[in-house]
This record gives sequence, structure tokens and C-alpha cells, in this order.
Amino acid sequence: TSTKVRTTYNVPLEEKSDTLTSGYEIAFLEKAEIIMVSSSGSLGRDCNTTVQQFETFGGLVHFIVAAPGKVCRVLMRGNIHSTCLDESHFLQKDGNGLPVIKQLLQAAVHAALPQVKWIGIMNGDITFDQTLIDTLAALSKSEVCEKNDATSRCVMTGQRFDVDWKTKEEKVHAVWGMDYFVFNSAALEFLLQDGVLPPFTIGRVRWDSWLMGFLATSDDINTIDASK
Repeated sequence: TSTKVRTTYNVPLEEKSDTLTSGYEIAFLEKAEIIMVSSSGSLGRDCNTTVQQFETFGGLVHFIVAAPGKVCRVLMRGNIHSTCLDESHFLQKDGNGLPVIKQLLQAAVHAALPQVKWIGIMNGDITFDQTLIDTLAALSKSEVCEKNDATSRCVMTGQRFDVDWKTKEEKVHAVWGMDYFVFNSAALEFLLQDGVLPPFTIGRVRWDSWLMGFLATSDDINTIDASK
């Protein structure tokens, strides 16, 4: 099973929605088995498309985004499968004004109910389809990830497909564009230990390259490439 992840460009303005906003508390997580987190700093011009996609998963996937309060009100009105949190809670002191990835992931861990099996970080200009759920479900039952303990720490990542809205042409993004990482609880617990994950901020380059290098040389986490 593979996961199809897309980013769309050349989207005409009339196809965009400006009717989304939401509250500031994590809610509507009763059904969620997967949580994905991001930041408005990485949402790009297609942020509404990214937010709206999570309505299509019927509550199984919940999206948490950190943003300024006024951006939250613009993004998620009426969208019960996403939550917007004030990004001021996640900013690095004396930093670049962007949320720290580790703190975003910790917020998702804090919000997760017992049935949540996977928590991921993603760039905000990509969209997923049903293969996200199908692939993670298959991994949960696989020998390498099933135990979800120190012997079966798992992370799924992969390349995205760039899609031209006008021509519908798809092409695989370059290998350095690994725009999502989804962890089972055992892997995330390991990664969030003190001294493991540097204070990277989402919306800046190269944090994904560092994480790929870390995963490639680590004997403690199993890395699954879901690109194909």
C-alpha cells in the first residue's frame, strides 16, 4: 500500500473558499485515529484546500494547525474535523516567530485520546486522500509496527506529487521534498525525548532533510517510504 500526497498549484482564485474559521480549543476528537499537525507558516497559498480536505475523512483524521488568532478565524469556520490553536503558545523564544515542531507534536500528544494510533507533522500546502488511512491501517497490522513498543517504533514518510490544477498533470517532487512524517506512539515518544529533536520551526527549509538523515542512521526507529 502506498500513500498519495499532492500539492496543487495554478489554482484559480474562484476555486478558493474564504468561509472557513474555527475556535481555539482542541475538540471533536472522539473518532480520530490519526492526528496531523501543521502551521500557518507552512500553509502557503492553498491553505483552504488543505484545511477542507480533512472533512472528507469522516472524523478519522483530525487536523491541528497553529496560527495567529485572526488567521484561525479565516481558516476554519464550521470545520469540526480541524482545530486551530493560537501559535503564540508554540513560538521559540528569541526565534524567528514560527512555531516549534516539537511543541506542535507535544500538543497533539496531549490532545490524543486512547484510540489515536498515529500522529504526524505535515507542510500545509499538501493534501492526502484515502490512502493515508489505508496505508497506516496496514502498517498498524504489520509485523514491523504492530506491537507499538520499543521494538516496533515506526514512522511513515514519502515524496509528494505536484499537480497542475489547469492540466491535471502530476509529477513526483524531488527527493528532498519529504513534506510529511507520521509516527506511531512508540516512535513519537522516542523522538520527543530531551536532546533528540532540535528546536526546528515549521515553515523553514531543511528540517525534513535533518530528520531523514536521523531516521536513516537510527537503529531505534523503523522508517517506511510510502512514496510508491
